[in-house]
Amino acid sequence: MIAAASFTLALAALAVFLRALRPALPSRRRIGPAVLALAAGAALLARPHEDILGGLDGGAYLCMGARLAAEQTPFYTDAFLEDIPPADRPAFLYPYPYDTKYGPEWIRDLATTCTGPWFQPAYSLLLSGVIRGFGLRAALYVVPLFCLAAALLLGRLAFLVTDDPRARWIAPLLVLTCPLVVWQGRFPRPEVIASFFTLAGLCLLLGARDAPRSRLPDLLLAGLAFALAPLFHILAGPVTLLVSIGVYVRLWTGPRRNGVFFIPLAAGFALFLAQTLFWTDTYSLARFVRPLFDRPRILLSLLAALATLIALPLLLRRNRDAPRLDRPLSSRLNLLAGAGLAVVVAGVYAWALLTRPDYSQPPAYHYIHRTDLPSAVSFLSWPVALAALAGAILIFAAPRRFPPPARPALLLLGIPALIIGDIHDLFMTRYFMVSLVPAAVLAITALLTRGLAPAESRRRRALPPLLALLIALPLPARLPLVRVTENRGSLRAFEEIARPVRDSNGRLVVEYSRLGAPFEHLFGIPTLPLDNEHLPDYEQAEHALAEAFSRSPGPPCFFLTPFRTPLSERFTFQLMDRRRIPHQQVLSRRWALPEHVTPRTLSLSLFDMRLSTSAP
Repeated sequence: MIAAASFTLALAALAVFLRALRPALPSRRRIGPAVLALAAGAALLARPHEDILGGLDGGAYLCMGARLAAEQTPFYTDAFLEDIPPADRPAFLYPYPYDTKYGPEWIRDLATTCTGPWFQPAYSLLLSGVIRGFGLRAALYVVPLFCLAAALLLGRLAFLVTDDPRARWIAPLLVLTCPLVVWQGRFPRPEVIASFFTLAGLCLLLGARDAPRSRLPDLLLAGLAFALAPLFHILAGPVTLLVSIGVYVRLWTGPRRNGVFFIPLAAGFALFLAQTLFWTDTYSLARFVRPLFDRPRILLSLLAALATLIALPLLLRRNRDAPRLDRPLSSRLNLLAGAGLAVVVAGVYAWALLTRPDYSQPPAYHYIHRTDLPSAVSFLSWPVALAALAGAILIFAAPRRFPPPARPALLLLGIPALIIGDIHDLFMTRYFMVSLVPAAVLAITALLTRGLAPAESRRRRALPPLLALLIALPLPARLPLVRVTENRGSLRAFEEIARPVRDSNGRLVVEYSRLGAPFEHLFGIPTLPLDNEHLPDYEQAEHALAEAFSRSPGPPCFFLTPFRTPLSERFTFQLMDRRRIPHQQVLSRRWALPEHVTPRTLSLSLFDMRLSTSAP
C-alpha cells in the first residue's frame, strides 16, 4: 500500500508538471537564458541541508519517510518500548502535546505502543518511495528538485501574466537566486512541494486552451493539483479555496465542462478528511469532523447541499458556449470586486494588527492570521519588496498592458499570502514559499517586462542591469543563507555510528531525545530516548530498563550520549566509539534577518551498555 501510494504521488506530480509546462518551453533563441537560470539554481540547491534530527519538521518528515519505506504500513508496534513496563513508558516520552519519543511519530496507544506518523503523510509517503528505490541520501534532493520544477512553472505562469516570452526565464532566475529560496529550498520540508502543486494548478487553469478535447485534461489535472497541494501543507488550502470559488463563479457563465474541475478536488477533500480521522490529526480538526460522522443525517444533508450548489449553475444557466475561464469581468464588476476586496483586506488587517497568534490554541488557528509583513520585508529585502509592490500596483492600475490571467493569478496567490501568520524567525519563513514568494516574483516580472523594460521599447536594454541590481542588492546581508549548509556530514557520521549497533542487531538508548530519531527511523535500530532537557533524573527510566533487561536479556544494548561518560548503579558502560561532527549554524534572530554564522561541534560517544552484576 505504501509503495503504491508513493508511486501514485510521484506519477501525479510528473503528470501535472509536464501538462502545465507544455507548451511553455522557450524558443531556441531564448533557451540560453533559461538554461543559465536553471543551472544557477541547480548549483545553489545541490547542497541540501542534512536536517535529520527529530523535533523539527525536516527531520520528522525524513524519518517518517524512511520508516514507511521499511514498514510498508502506516502503523507499527514499537517493540523496544513494548518491553518496558506500561507504568514506566512515559519516562521515555518527549513532552509534546501528543505522545511521542522524538517528535516525528505519534504513539497512538501507549498501552499497545501502536505508532504512526504525526505530520501530514503525503510528503513522507513520497519520500518513502525515493528512499526505497534510491537510498537515504537521494531523499535529501527531493525538495531541491521540486524547487527547480516550481521555478519552471513560475516562468510559465509569469508568461501567462505578462504575455512576454522573456518572463519564462526572468521569473525562474529571480526565484532561484533569492537567498531565502536558496535557504528553504534545501531543507527536507513540504512547503516547496505545496507551492509546486499550486503553481501547476494555476498554470493549467489559467492557460487552458479553448479546444474542448485539450481543455478537459487541463481542468482535471488542475483539480488534481489543487487537491494535492493542501495534503502537503495546509497553507495551500486558502489558495485552493479561492480557486474553487473562482471556478464556481465561472460555472454560471462558462462551459459546463468546467465542472470537471471539482471531481478530483472532491476526491482530495475526502482524502483530507480520511487522513484527519484515521491517520493523523495534525491540525486538531477531528473534533469538528468526527461529530458529523456520528450524525449521518446531518452529514448527508451537508453533502446533498454541496452537490446541489455545484449542480445549480450546470442545470440553470442558459449559455453553453461561453468564453474561457479567464475571460475578464465587466468594468463595473471589476470595480465592485476590487472595492470589496480592498474593504475586506483592510478590515482583516485592522483587526489583526491588534493581536498575535495564540499558540495555546490548536495548530489550525496559527495559520488564520495576518502575515507579518515587516518580517517579510526584512527577510526578502527592501528593494525586492518595493519592486513587488510596484509590480502589483501596475497590474491593477494598468490592466490593458496585461492579458486577462494577470489579475486573477496575482489575487489567487496574493490574498493567501496575507494570512500566513506570525513569522518570528528564519525557521518560520518556510511559509513564504507557498504563496508570498511566487506572488512577489510574478509582480516583479510584470514590473520589469511591462513597466521598466518592455520588449517593444528601447528601454528593453535596461533589463539586464535591472535584473542584476535586484539579484545583487539583497545578497550581501543574506550571504549566509546561500553559503551555509546546515548539518553537513551528519548523515554519514550518524550512519557510521549506527553501523556496529546494526551489525550486532542491537538496541540503543540515547541521551537527548532528538538524537534518537535518525537511529530508530533512518537506520532501523530499536531506540529509547532519555529526555535530559525536562527530566530531573533518569531514576524511573533506569529502573524500567533494568527490569526489562532482567526479564528478557535479548540482543545487546548500546548507549549514546553527547555529554560525558555516563554513571549508573544499575549499568556498566564501555566506550566503543567517539566522534566529533563539525558543522556551521546560522544564528536565528526574533523578527529579524540573521547576521552571524557560528561553527559548532557535536560530540557523540557510543558505549556498550550492560546490566551491572551489582545492580540494586
